[in-house]
Amino acid sequence: MSAVPKLRFPEFEGDWDENSLGEICKFSQGVQVGIEHQGFVDDANAVRFIRIVDYMRSSEVPRFINISYAKKGRVSLSDIVMVRYGEPGMLCRGIEGVIANNLFKITPKPSLLDDFLFHGLSRERIKNEIRARSASTSMAAINFSSLSSLLLMNPSLPEQQKIASFLSSVDKKIDLLRQKKDALELYKKGLMQKIFSQEIRFKQDDGSDFPDWEEVALGEACFIKAGDYLAKNDYKNGEFSVEGAGSTMGRHSKGNFKGPTTVIGKVGTVGKPRFFPRGCWVNNNAAAVLPKEGFKADFLFIVFTFLDWSSVTAQTAQPFLLNDDLLGKKFRFPAEPEQERIASAFLAVSSKLALLQKTINTFETYKKGLLQQMFV
Repeated sequence: MSAVPKLRFPEFEGDWDENSLGEICKFSQGVQVGIEHQGFVDDANAVRFIRIVDYMRSSEVPRFINISYAKKGRVSLSDIVMVRYGEPGMLCRGIEGVIANNLFKITPKPSLLDDFLFHGLSRERIKNEIRARSASTSMAAINFSSLSSLLLMNPSLPEQQKIASFLSSVDKKIDLLRQKKDALELYKKGLMQKIFSQEIRFKQDDGSDFPDWEEVALGEACFIKAGDYLAKNDYKNGEFSVEGAGSTMGRHSKGNFKGPTTVIGKVGTVGKPRFFPRGCWVNNNAAAVLPKEGFKADFLFIVFTFLDWSSVTAQTAQPFLLNDDLLGKKFRFPAEPEQERIASAFLAVSSKLALLQKTINTFETYKKGLLQQMFV
């Protein structure tokens, strides 16, 4: 293996040093605190108790423990935290408090910057290596002795600082894009809530009000048509996506539904509506929603987006759609011209969100390439 990276700042030269992770870091495990000692009140005698789920979902309600349990396991915002059980090697940071015992803190020695180490451990090759070293039990886990022998290549402190600063600037750009996307998602949700509660109403071109909304069963507004089985070997790469219950399965040269179509999962994954203005191939574990006269396909997509799918799902080992229950659901529908106005506003925001997500994906791919080339 080369001792220098493929992509390097011109002011640096010479080989990088090889060290085991145990030589340049120390590990400290979190604390075990029973659920009965965890609460939701933050006061002078409490400290944030950090679980894996807190790093995975920002919407998770924070939990707190009495400060007497905080004799070890404390972490700051910049500390590097790694998952030990379940998803070994998953890196976390950004929350201050006390970590649970299925997490541990990695503290680098003075010869290694924490930001440089965090980026280095984020590489796919390193994550795969950690997973390979994880104990093969009913729940995958990494032990400290196995992790300690992991070999890393590290440059001088000035070069570490330069690399870490550059990659952190990319992270900051990605974070800003995510914040912008989250804010737009919130705006979209609020806008639709106000429209469906009729707090906001569109006007006709002459300034007059549209007719009152009318309550209609979904079975009066649309058809639910089952998809058709298409074997993967029969896919012919083309302009139409092949849609399964919960995701896109591939591409095909033709669609079995043409024109504006909402696709919903009916077996395994129920719901998860997706909209295809030009149609698609709907596979047999999904269904197509097609409008009846007087109803717009794109407005129906909005209705299905806000539907409570748990109320029309059979809760069995293999969940499936309760078709009659779905068609019997009642909603208030505006007149067709107002449906068009609402759908246009909704899809305009959705297009901006899709563009933001595409930009985020581009930056994430760019960073992944940097990690591969800027480290040894």
